[in-house]
Amino acid sequence: MRLASYNFGSVNPFISNRIVFLLACVGLGLTLFIGIAHTSGVGVPCGEHPEGILSGCDKVANDEWSRVLDIPVAFLGSLMYFAVACLAFLREVIGIPNSPRMRFFIWMILGAGTVVAGMMFGRTYYVINALCVWCTASHILTFCCFAVQTVDLATAKREPLGRPVRRVAWFAFPIAILFFALAGAAPAFVLTYKQKTARKGGRFQNATDAQLYRDYNPVRGNPNAKLVIIEFADMHCQVCAHWNAYLDKKLAEGLESKVKVVFRNFPIASRHPHATTAALFGEYARRHGKFWEFLQMNFDHVEDISQEKLVGFLDKLGLNSSEALGLLDNKTELADYLKNVQQDMADGWKLGVRQTPWWFIQYPNGELEYAIGDGIDARIESDKFQRALQESVPR
Repeated sequence: MRLASYNFGSVNPFISNRIVFLLACVGLGLTLFIGIAHTSGVGVPCGEHPEGILSGCDKVANDEWSRVLDIPVAFLGSLMYFAVACLAFLREVIGIPNSPRMRFFIWMILGAGTVVAGMMFGRTYYVINALCVWCTASHILTFCCFAVQTVDLATAKREPLGRPVRRVAWFAFPIAILFFALAGAAPAFVLTYKQKTARKGGRFQNATDAQLYRDYNPVRGNPNAKLVIIEFADMHCQVCAHWNAYLDKKLAEGLESKVKVVFRNFPIASRHPHATTAALFGEYARRHGKFWEFLQMNFDHVEDISQEKLVGFLDKLGLNSSEALGLLDNKTELADYLKNVQQDMADGWKLGVRQTPWWFIQYPNGELEYAIGDGIDARIESDKFQRALQESVPR
């Protein structure tokens, strides 16, 4: 491209603006992919958690910082990248030399984004101790955009530079924005569609090293029954509370002697801020023989919950709430109590669990089925389940 003969300093502002535009477009597609995946609960290939508990992306998606007003933070990143791309495009339209204020505005947006990215990076690596390659890539893109824009701003000349003699066709820029947005959103929507299709439930083949349940998991019903219902649930999930009440009714109507019911923790802290603490206190209650009572108290107050109420539940059960609270400040004991919760979540993610309640049914012949949410109703009422009841209890 031939430019008018003006002094641009050490950096060509036309090139730097287009670099920022391109990086912003890539960032837009990337954050749309992350945001849609987090919203739908779809698992994506990602780096592993150092302890092998969850993948990095799963760990970040489940963190309370991953949402602001229940909106995934990734979408806020999408908004930032979109704004930067649009401003960079407008600079091309009105002329790079004629938009010094717009240049500074882009720098301010990217500066704010870099601060947020730095905070998220620090929390990811040093607080929740996870590696998410998608989030890290977005952080790097934000930093690179900011670095390029900073150099451009620092080397810019104050005198008017005029317009370029020939510019890239203006329509190429909005096309690029649309292309990268679709490139990020389309795969995420495909994964989401598959996830919604999976809600119907059906046969399940466990091709992982994850176990459906473990020795420490709380059990009710008949512990010797061959027909097993495994539930992955969040103690503060209203849907879980509703369908657990349904299951209680079915057990009372005659299933209790024929079915083994196993509970596994799957707290979703990004939606229920006290869910992880509830799971921790639930493990404390389990070790003192009061798990099912503690779980029922959580479900009974699921619409109005707080840490103070969780402590009150322990007191009502005659447990030492001061000792339980002390776990939060003792890293060694906290790790000991949380390891079972984390193992439940690790198994859940490997088994495909992405929301709650998520059910698995293990039949006497070894066949497995799964159901999500209200899908448990259809499974229990099915002829197959009713036939299995006859084979469930050892004679």
